[in-house]
Amino acid sequence: LTEVPMDWEWESSRSGSAVEASLLDRAPEVLLGRDTQRSAPERACRAMGTLIGPATEASQNEEPLLDKAALTWKAWRHRQRRLPQDDDWQLSKEYVDVVKHAAEVIQEPTSIRELAAVHFQGHTEAKVEQSKEKAQSYWSQAANKGDVWSAWHAALSYVSTGSVDEAAPFLDIVANASAGPLTFMAIHFKYRFGAG
Repeated sequence: LTEVPMDWEWESSRSGSAVEASLLDRAPEVLLGRDTQRSAPERACRAMGTLIGPATEASQNEEPLLDKAALTWKAWRHRQRRLPQDDDWQLSKEYVDVVKHAAEVIQEPTSIRELAAVHFQGHTEAKVEQSKEKAQSYWSQAANKGDVWSAWHAALSYVSTGSVDEAAPFLDIVANASAGPLTFMAIHFKYRFGAG
């Protein structure tokens, strides 16, 4: 849609020869009377129409878009099937489906952590709303399965809301995990907030 098709400037006769009569100089009935299935303007309008509908369902979890063009482009991009090797794989519904299956069925700690991040940030295409409570629940599950990063995320989440007592067991997990800088940070938080 970035280039103006030749059909917009000249009408092609049935024999295939171009007639150099600009459609812009002719009456509107000529455009309406032509075969709309072959009309480039009609095809363009219908193509744009298929994007405007989904574009109106803008996610409240994402930053406001600047204009309708950006909104339409975002909707079009979300409708394209993406593969794990694509840069924007994590923006797709398929990604959320894979993570959810691995987290809830296979019970992989890293996938449970990823699912927690999905709930914490929200996800447009999978229609997952932001929920700090669900994220904390998944982080807790993964931490209890030995995932240090999930324990750290859970601890930070509770500390940020002032729930130091709830953060204490997760700080203990990180502090006892020999996790390098994370261990030192966990010990610092325990000392600073008097947790544990």
